[in-house]
Amino acid sequence: MMKKVMCEAIALAMVFTLGAVCQWASGGESLTDGLKGFSGQVRGLVVAKGEKNTFTFKVARVLRVWKNNKAEKPESLAGRSVPVGPRWVKGERGKWNPVELHVAFIRGLKAGQEITLEIQHAERDHFAILELSAEQRKSAGGAGRHEPRERAKRSDRPRNQEARIKELEAEVRRLKAENAELRRKLERAKGKRR
Repeated sequence: MMKKVMCEAIALAMVFTLGAVCQWASGGESLTDGLKGFSGQVRGLVVAKGEKNTFTFKVARVLRVWKNNKAEKPESLAGRSVPVGPRWVKGERGKWNPVELHVAFIRGLKAGQEITLEIQHAERDHFAILELSAEQRKSAGGAGRHEPRERAKRSDRPRNQEARIKELEAEVRRLKAENAELRRKLERAKGKRR
């Protein structure tokens, strides 16, 4: 029994140590509960570029907070360095892909550059770009292009398209009949006024 307790204590200590080492090695600051779910516009400095289309962003100030913000203390993001990456969207075949425009924008960033960004808390301590400004899209080589919205899943589409078409045709027939009835009533009302 004593061996089991000792093994559990050692394992727990190793987990805590590993977590602390990972946090220290990542160079990032731990995200407090008050910032989880943040969504808004921030201004800051590109500190460094990372691997896999990410960069470290030192937030100077929070400019706006969006309606979908869930952070309890969004203003506490100011002064923190956070990793930022592209937003990911689900493709037609169910595979998640980064938004290409965001990837191109991140590749064009340079350390020391001051920018305004719309970001959202993605997971753990990471943030994702929500949307780029027109100027940022242009600098990313996507002038006039808009960022893709998540596409409907195949399972969201009608399974039997023929049945759906028949339903819609029946609805159109019903609306046409209703329209004809309303026109007849309108003509009768006009005739009584004369």
